[in-house]
Amino acid sequence: MKKNLFVAVLLPLALTACKNDETNQVPAPEQSTDMSAQITSKQETPNKVKEGDSIDLNCDGATECGSKFTIDSIKFSDQCQGPVDSYGSGTEIPEGKTYLQITGQFEVNSTSDMWKMLDDPQIINGEDFTESPDMSINCHEPDGYELWSTPVDPGQKSKKFGVWIVPEDARSSPG
Repeated sequence: MKKNLFVAVLLPLALTACKNDETNQVPAPEQSTDMSAQITSKQETPNKVKEGDSIDLNCDGATECGSKFTIDSIKFSDQCQGPVDSYGSGTEIPEGKTYLQITGQFEVNSTSDMWKMLDDPQIINGEDFTESPDMSINCHEPDGYELWSTPVDPGQKSKKFGVWIVPEDARSSPG
């Protein structure tokens, strides 16, 4: 039986590189050594998405940025779709957790004024709480895909791969 994952995501994701209205300059992307997911945009109700959905993305939850993300696949699995490098530390998936792996196509409209970058999704756990999953360090993108956070220039389209560590009871539904 195939499962369709309904992931609660901030997909109108915060797209990095929106202009600062006061100075008309682009703020530098924030750097963080914390490997957990960062929320840079808020919306009242997260979108529930499934394989095949195409989502028009917004910069701040309201401003159209001329970008679209089409979801090719959403998978829960203890096996990484791409190469794995444990860096000598063994498995990175603790008991009760699994990988959430998303592939898709990210297209930035040619009329967009700057490059764009996807933000991390959020999930709904088994207790119906929305949470930010931890980013996977060991599971890497398969051939033909770019890392989820790689920026895309105006007029370009890129195949993206994102992988996070989520509770095994993250929201899914039979389908």
